[in-house]
Amino acid sequence: MNKYLATVRVRGQYIKTMVYADSAVHARLLLQYQFGMNCMVMGPQATNEAADGYRLLDSMIKPSHL
Repeated sequence: MNKYLATVRVRGQYIKTMVYADSAVHARLLLQYQFGMNCMVMGPQATNEAADGYRLLDSMIKPSHL
């Protein structure tokens, strides 16, 4: 699996996130499935270890029932 950096639109805000996928096409499909067909702003682009400052979007979202 490779790491891909992408910018997605969530509730009108642009958020950079990373996704693990086999290819850029697979990464795009994963993001579109999770956030909708028009969520992609930029990417996905393969990233290296220097981009580890970005967190996975799932780790930043709090459950709504809390």
